[in-house]
Amino acid sequence: MSYSGEVCGIASEENQEFIPVKSNDTSKAQYVVVMDPLDGSSNIDVNVSVGTIFGVYKRKSPDNGPCKSEDFLQKGTEMVAAGYVLYGTSTLLVYTTGNGVNGFTLIQVSASFVYPIAISRCQRLAITTP
Repeated sequence: MSYSGEVCGIASEENQEFIPVKSNDTSKAQYVVVMDPLDGSSNIDVNVSVGTIFGVYKRKSPDNGPCKSEDFLQKGTEMVAAGYVLYGTSTLLVYTTGNGVNGFTLIQVSASFVYPIAISRCQRLAITTP
């Protein structure tokens, strides 16, 4: 994330404070990332898959300085992207930017993700009781 210059900070469930990301061009760093880097780790002993959950927000603080806590403390509806990476017999990356959901599988031989998963939007169901 630091190589792109787009991210100015990361907040992780594993850390008490957010981590500022230094970039050569801070005027370009428009986003912060919130994440749980190893979600499900308490279930490893029962052979349940683990993964990384992440969300991306557009920063609220001025982009000519470091990120601030207000950049991370936003409503979930203000996310510009969200997703997860599932680790197991195969590695899956699933994300959305609000216009559909995209899924990718990691091909280990080439160390690249391919787009084999077309995820369609679920219909809302009306549940009624007799």
